[in-house]
Amino acid sequence: DKFYKFIIMAVPGEKEDDARAIIRRISFVTPRYVGGIFTVVLILCVLNSFGLWIVGVKYAILFGIISAFFNIIPYFGTWIGASIPFLFALLTGDTPRLAFGLILLFVIIQFLENNILTPNITGSYVKLNPLITILLIIIGGLVWGIVGMFVVVPVAAMVKIIFDHSKRLRPYAFLIGADTENRKL
Repeated sequence: DKFYKFIIMAVPGEKEDDARAIIRRISFVTPRYVGGIFTVVLILCVLNSFGLWIVGVKYAILFGIISAFFNIIPYFGTWIGASIPFLFALLTGDTPRLAFGLILLFVIIQFLENNILTPNITGSYVKLNPLITILLIIIGGLVWGIVGMFVVVPVAAMVKIIFDHSKRLRPYAFLIGADTENRKL
């Protein structure tokens, strides 16, 4: 509340309505996106654990949970998380079939997560261009590591919302946004 009141006090009187609209959109988008991501992670904990158990990996539940938590990182999380059970399978497995089974499992999980789970659960709250998102995730990872890879997406969504409300910055919102229809320039 204090931050909200500060912003309203800091903006000129004629911009108060815009500031209220921006804050309202940010306070709607950010928690829903983060909550959606954690819902996806919980579902992936079950899917990963079950899939790893079917493939025959020891400690399937542990590896399923660990690999699911890496899905907090958009686009790259599945493969970062998959590398842990994959390396374990390579080091302790009797046959390379186990490692191949893991690759197949995580290809299927990646497909489900990217095409069904994330779009339907998180919706299109952030509405960011996928290429810009990938570049921001890489930059966020280089600057702040794994935390940066997670935080950069909601921060970019907030910046896009702010840019959408400024006539001068609207072209940049268009550039970083995925919603190219119904856009007024």
